[in-house]
Amino acid sequence: MCDPVIISKLYASVLHEDILKYHLTTSDIRTGIQNMKQAYLPNTMSLTSDHLKLNVANYDDPAHRCAYLHKYAPFHTGMVAEMLHRAVLDNPKVFRDLLLSSGSLSICSLGGGPGSDVIGVMSVLNSSFGFFQVSATIVDCMPNWRQTFASLIQELRYGAYGTLGQCVTDQYFSWNYLGCNLLGTMSEEVNKAISSANLLTMIKFVSASACKDTPAMIK
Repeated sequence: MCDPVIISKLYASVLHEDILKYHLTTSDIRTGIQNMKQAYLPNTMSLTSDHLKLNVANYDDPAHRCAYLHKYAPFHTGMVAEMLHRAVLDNPKVFRDLLLSSGSLSICSLGGGPGSDVIGVMSVLNSSFGFFQVSATIVDCMPNWRQTFASLIQELRYGAYGTLGQCVTDQYFSWNYLGCNLLGTMSEEVNKAISSANLLTMIKFVSASACKDTPAMIK
């Protein structure tokens, strides 16, 4: 099962590294959090086409990515892990048969951001079924999340994260990142990633924080 202490440590470590790397201040992070709160918690008037004044949270900006790591990423990972853990408890045979039949797991995470979904999935399936080959493809409209996910995997591999760190070593884990706006036309590469996956996550494949026109997004 997902250990919240381990997950919090992971995101806090990468957050600290990125703050130093990008020379961010507390004020930068605070502004990023405020922008995210505005995007995630719009007033009801913003759901009509005449009221589209919300700023989009720009996750290609390091301050916004750090704000997300601090404010939301641990909770999204924990949420995915909790729901998957319940599914495994309800019907472990489905997951066991999947891994035995293919010998590997191919994950496609739509709107995956910094890989929050993938980390949640790995934490549960590894603790339940041990080590196995995994390939993960993350699709997101903010391509600079790739850097954050790379940092998270690097931290897991070389930090003290127990079996969660071991299951993402080169021996077991490979990954790819595709930049794509899922509200538009999907590329052949994205379609292939979706069709070849045997586990698809869609927790944030559409998000009000990344789209000004919320009514169009919902449609």
